[in-house]
Amino acid sequence: MDKLCRLLIVDDELILRNGLRYLCNWEAHDIQIVGEAANGEEALELVEELQPHIVLVDIVMPMMNGVEFAKIMQEKHPQVRMIVLSSFSEFDYVREAFKYGVSDYLLKPKLKVEDLLTLIEKVKGEMDLSSKQVVKKDNTSSLLKQLLNPFHQEVCISSPLEEVMPEPNFILMKCKICDSYKEELVSWVHHALKNINFIETIIQEEYIVLANLKHYDERIFLHTLREAVSYLTLDKVNFIVSSIFINPSSLIQISNELSQLLGKAFYFKEKTFILQSEMKKEGEKKEFDIALFNSTLNGLDMESCKKQLLDYYEEVKKEQGYDEYSLKRFCQNVIYNLINTTSHLGFDISLLSKDKIRIFRDIDKATYFEELVEVMKQVFEKLTTLMNEQVEQKNSVILSKVIQYVEKHYSEDFTLSDIANDLHINYYYLSAYFKNQTSENLTAYINKVRVEKAKLLLKDEKLSIAEVSGLVGFSEHNYFSKVFKKYATMTPTSYRRKQVGWGK
Repeated sequence: MDKLCRLLIVDDELILRNGLRYLCNWEAHDIQIVGEAANGEEALELVEELQPHIVLVDIVMPMMNGVEFAKIMQEKHPQVRMIVLSSFSEFDYVREAFKYGVSDYLLKPKLKVEDLLTLIEKVKGEMDLSSKQVVKKDNTSSLLKQLLNPFHQEVCISSPLEEVMPEPNFILMKCKICDSYKEELVSWVHHALKNINFIETIIQEEYIVLANLKHYDERIFLHTLREAVSYLTLDKVNFIVSSIFINPSSLIQISNELSQLLGKAFYFKEKTFILQSEMKKEGEKKEFDIALFNSTLNGLDMESCKKQLLDYYEEVKKEQGYDEYSLKRFCQNVIYNLINTTSHLGFDISLLSKDKIRIFRDIDKATYFEELVEVMKQVFEKLTTLMNEQVEQKNSVILSKVIQYVEKHYSEDFTLSDIANDLHINYYYLSAYFKNQTSENLTAYINKVRVEKAKLLLKDEKLSIAEVSGLVGFSEHNYFSKVFKKYATMTPTSYRRKQVGWGK
C-alpha cells in the first residue's frame, strides 16, 4: 500500500494497550498506531481528531462499551472500520456489535500477532486508504426515491445517478421492513455490502437497495450477501433480488415487479435471498372445490376434509397463484365455513368460535407458508377433538331415539328432515351418523321397518293391498309394491297368498 493504515486502539486496560502498541513493528506492515483511548467516549473524540482507518476496540469498557461505540461510529463515521476484541463469555455483545458495521472480532485470550496482522490486512484490502469516505455517500436516499418516482425520474436519472453510480451494471433488491428491526436490518446490509457501491431508501415499509456493479453477475452478488448472512440475527427476512440490468430507465418497472413478488416471498422459508427469476409472477390459481369440501364435512369425514385442504395447499405452493394476503383471506374464509357448517350440523363449537380472533391473528402473523398451514392444521385438530367428544356423547342416545321415532311414526308419510328436526340435529349429520353406526342408510332402514309392519297387516284378509300401503306410510300403492318386493323378494299379493293360502 502507498499509504499507511491508521490504527486507533481502544481498551480500558492500560497493560493491554501497551502490549498491543509494542506487539510488533507496525510500520513494517504499513500500519501506524495513531492513538489510544481508555473508553468509547474518549475514542469518539480521537476519531474526529486523528481520522483513523481502523479502530481496534474492546467490547466491554466503562462509560461507553464497544456496542454503544460501534453504533455511534456507524452513524457518524461509517467509513471507519472496526475490529472487536472480546473474551470467551462476551460473544452476545460481539453479535450485537455486528449490527453496527463491525468488520470482525478476535478473542483476547487467544490473541496472536499473526492473527491480528492477518485480520488487519484483510480489512485494509477492503478499503481505499487514499479516501476518507470509503463506503457510502450522503443524501442518496432522496435520490433513489426520486428515481422511483415516475413524475421526477426524467429530471434526475442521468447526471446525479452517474455521479454516485458510475458502473454499468445494476441490481435492485427489496424486502419488507418494520420499525422493530429496521435498524438491525439496515446495519446488516451496510456490513454485507461494505465493498459494493449502493444506495438505499425506505418507501412504505419496503427497504430498497440499488447496487452498482462493474464485473459482478447475480451469482457473485448473491454469494457476497450469503457470505455475510451468518451475521444476520433476523430469521424472517426475505430479499427479492432482480437480475442484472444496465438501463436505469427500467428501474421503476423492475421496482414494481419486485413489489408484486414480495407478496410471494413467504413461499421461500429457507431463503434469505430470492432471485426474481425463481418466482412465478403469474402463477395459476386453481379454484378450491368448496362443494366437495362441504359435502365431505357434512359426512363428518374430518380426515378427508383436512387432506383435501392440505392437498390444495401443496398445489398452491407449487403454482404460487396466491400472494400472501389473498391466501390468508382464503384461510379465514375456510375457518368461517368450518364454524358455520359444523354449527348447522348440531355441534357446539363455541370454544372454537370464541377463539376465532386469536386464530385470525395467528394467520395474519404467519410469516411463511408453512406457518400458515400449521395454523390450519391446529384448527382442524381442535375442531375434530370438539366434534369427537360430542359424537361420543350423542352416540349413546341418538340411535335409540331414531329407532323409537321410526317405530312410532312408520305409518306416517315423514321424511328424514322430519326426524332430524324432531331430534334437533342436522339432516346431513343424522344421515351420516346412522350410516356410520349401522352400515345401513336410514331410508333403507325405514323402508325395512315398514315392510315388516306390512307383512303383519297382510295376514288380515279384510285389508286391501292399498289399505296396507297407507297404514305403513306409503302414499302410492305402486311405490309400496316396489319397495316391498325389494326387501321381501316378492310382491305384497304373492306374500299374502303364501301366508293365508289364497288361490289354493
